[in-house]
Amino acid sequence: MKPCLRPRRSIVQEDAVMTNATVTFNLEKTTYQKIDHINDFSEEYIESVWYSYEDYAAIKQSIKPIIREMMRSNCLIPEESDEFTSRGLECRTKFGSRSKARARENAIQSVLEEQAIQRDEGLHDPDFIAEIYMEFTGISAIEALNRGLKDQKFVLDEFGKQERIEREPRTKQLASPKTLPIAKKRRGSKTQTVLEGRVQSLEVVPAL
Repeated sequence: MKPCLRPRRSIVQEDAVMTNATVTFNLEKTTYQKIDHINDFSEEYIESVWYSYEDYAAIKQSIKPIIREMMRSNCLIPEESDEFTSRGLECRTKFGSRSKARARENAIQSVLEEQAIQRDEGLHDPDFIAEIYMEFTGISAIEALNRGLKDQKFVLDEFGKQERIEREPRTKQLASPKTLPIAKKRRGSKTQTVLEGRVQSLEVVPAL
């Protein structure tokens, strides 16, 4: 409710509410830890932990060419490389930002409309309001899940590449016609994951 729409209370009621409001702690189960104040940190530590305004400005400048390339290709994600990635910039394009804003507005509007209906009919069903909200946010949740699964696949692929790079010198040192006439293939475990509505199988290379 907006402040102007709240029901009026008398001064006695307000005092009663304030008097009855208490906060208690269970000292036997409550745990706490000391957190240092930022004034206790050195300038070197602060600079290494937190981004500065200059860092943010440099980051914004560095992503401008990527966003322009994404907009030039009609938001089709260009091929990823060591020098280029569009991950996390999907909402920075005009199309992406408008889609995100439209989804948020639709979700808020649906909740406001349902609240108005329940108010007119004298109903109080917060669970139904939550279900309506989830109908609009569910699409965003699925899209976020798919992006996470793509990230998972990328990490697993990179992990496999790194393992092969680390294993290569060792293999060259041990391999010889006498000791290893035939290279044995190691069996990897299969991990299944849902990606864009299809089940794909990812090969997980076991560690030595």
